[in-house]
Amino acid sequence: MTMKRSLHSVLDALHALARVLRELAQTVDDGPAAGSDLAVLDALRAHSDEIAGDVAETATLVQEAIAAEDDGDVPRAARRLSGAHERFSALFRRARFGLGAQLTLFEVQRLAARRDIAWRSWGEVVLRVLEQADDALHHADAALVGAWQEIADALHVPTLTSHRKETVHV
Repeated sequence: MTMKRSLHSVLDALHALARVLRELAQTVDDGPAAGSDLAVLDALRAHSDEIAGDVAETATLVQEAIAAEDDGDVPRAARRLSGAHERFSALFRRARFGLGAQLTLFEVQRLAARRDIAWRSWGEVVLRVLEQADDALHHADAALVGAWQEIADALHVPTLTSHRKETVHV
């Protein structure tokens, strides 16, 4: 894979994550009428919105890395990717401890179990979308690793894997 293609893979993975977050927000908004404000719904919506903003900021930095690569400026592309990766790490933690936290999952399950069938169906959809968000996070993380490998190759920086190969053959 080329550096340009790997950077586009990161961007594609971030766009997929953004789509899942929009689906989560829509699912939360389309939930059965609660009759009162429920903290779990408010928290899901807030976490989804915050993470979506982080994804947009991360995608902007990746687009800047692509532009730098187009200009042939690999060091600038690496700096932009570094900023994107830093932003992604923050959003990953926010997702893990917000959206994907055990307490959040438990509250969604408990809410669905204590209410009628519409709530149970809604809860199943929310849990499925949260699982999709987790998968999308992992795909974006893997794409970032691939982009770093391509940048290391372009800068002729030995990677841990290539170092291991060299020491194995000695």
